[in-house]
Amino acid sequence: MLEDAIERIDPAAVNGAVVVPLLNGLEHMDVLRARFGDRVAAGSISHFQAYRAGRVQIVEATGSPVVTIASERLSSSEVEQAADMLRRARIDVRVGQNEKRVLWHKLARIAPLAAATAVTGRTVGELRDDPVWRRKLELAIAEACAVADADGVSLRPSSQWTIIDDMADETKPSAARDVAAGRRSELDAILGAVLRVAERLDVPCPTLTELAVTAGLR
Repeated sequence: MLEDAIERIDPAAVNGAVVVPLLNGLEHMDVLRARFGDRVAAGSISHFQAYRAGRVQIVEATGSPVVTIASERLSSSEVEQAADMLRRARIDVRVGQNEKRVLWHKLARIAPLAAATAVTGRTVGELRDDPVWRRKLELAIAEACAVADADGVSLRPSSQWTIIDDMADETKPSAARDVAAGRRSELDAILGAVLRVAERLDVPCPTLTELAVTAGLR
C-alpha cells in the first residue's frame, strides 16, 4: 500500500522540503528513502487516537497529538523549520535525539498493544485490568525493549508502562480496529518488523512470537 501511495508523488515535488512520515514501524523508512532520498526524516505521532466511525464521521478520542521528528541526514535547521510549521498548526512537536530512537520509542509499546488488542478484541483498559493479559503484555514489552536495545536504542519497560497506564480505558490501536472490521492492517509492519529485527540480532521473543502466531502473521 505504501509503495502504491508514494508512486503518486513526484520526487521533484519534495525538493527542498522535509518528508515526515507518521507511520508505525521501521521498514517504511527504506521504502520512502528509495523514492525521496535524504529528504525523509523519521517521525512518530503519540498520545492521540482517532478513528473512522462511519463513511463521513471521524471520532477524535484524545486531545492534540505529540509529534516527534529526527534526522541524521538533514541539517538541524531544516528539521527545526519542519517542526515549526507543525507547531503553527498547534501541534506539540518535539525534536528527537536520533531516528532510531524516535521510531523505537513508540514501536516498543504499540507492537505488543496492537497485537494483543487485535487478537482479543479487547481495549487497552480491559487488557490492563486482566492479570493474565497484563503479565503477557509486560513480557512482550520487555522483549520489544530488548530488541530495541540490541538495535542500539536503550528503552526501559517501566517507562513504556507509564505511558500505557495513562491511556484511556477505551483505547484501541488502529490496527486492532482494522482487524475487527476485516480490513488490511499494519500488524506485520509493526509487530512483524520487531520480530524481523529480533531474528537478525538473535534476540529471543517468545511472547511476541506467540502473539504473531495467534494474529496469523506466522
